Amino acid sequence: MSLGPGMQVVVMLLMPGEGGWTWRTFNCMLLPGWALLLGVGLAVFALAPVGSKISRIPDADEALMQASPVAGSPSQRLSPAWLEERVLFSVRRRILVATSVNVFFIGTLLANGMTVRYFNLYFTQILRFGPLELCLLNAVCRLFIAGFVQLTKPLAARVGRANLALALHLGSALFMVGIYGGHAFEPSALTACACYLMRFACLHARDPLLYAITMDCVPRSQRSRWAALNSLRTLSFSASAVLGGYLADHYGYEFSFDITAISLVACTALFLPVMLWFPRSEGARADDEGEESLA
Repeated sequence: MSLGPGMQVVVMLLMPGEGGWTWRTFNCMLLPGWALLLGVGLAVFALAPVGSKISRIPDADEALMQASPVAGSPSQRLSPAWLEERVLFSVRRRILVATSVNVFFIGTLLANGMTVRYFNLYFTQILRFGPLELCLLNAVCRLFIAGFVQLTKPLAARVGRANLALALHLGSALFMVGIYGGHAFEPSALTACACYLMRFACLHARDPLLYAITMDCVPRSQRSRWAALNSLRTLSFSASAVLGGYLADHYGYEFSFDITAISLVACTALFLPVMLWFPRSEGARADDEGEESLA
């Protein structure tokens, strides 16, 4: 996703001015896209199916079952007995955690959808960014996200997926305020850009953790149903952009950002069931006790 803004940066550096565009320039910009499309096509043909029903290559669950010391255990980390425990209002842990994660997910998407479409306008109209600076920021942002996600992967095993997801969520709300100052200070362009990068990095590092928790909790036979919630998330994200646009037009970008930051903090309450019933150990202690009793 950084290729497009990066190419625009190169073009603007080589040919400054609005009159520098020609058909030859336009065609040259299309060439990398065609080359990339060819690579994607070759990669698709190189894909191999997985799963014992259609291939000799096991899928992720089957590989875990083969490597697990406990016969029939679908995961090395989560105990089926622990997930089936009745917790709040006699609801099974797996259902309560998965539902709470997705309600929290949709709530945060509603909050973020109000403003994410208008950051470019904020940088151009309030911070007076030109096309070159804006394209450079967006190109660096995608690369920064890719590196940041890789750095946070080892932390999940150390602090717990739920704990890390909550920390990243609160970090995204904090850096959201840092972009415009939250009426407490006037951020410099460098501070606003740094907070912009960190906000998106925290969000994109948090979302895979939420998805992984959901898929690990729900039964394997129901994963497709829970995965179908992605369409509802997309709808909620797009619908809230209408409200964000109304607030930005009538009360300014800062007010719209205020509502988003407050909503993100308020959504933390939706994640409390996950923190209570999906702790850092993720049932490992209960699983160990079960093995000791069998021994």
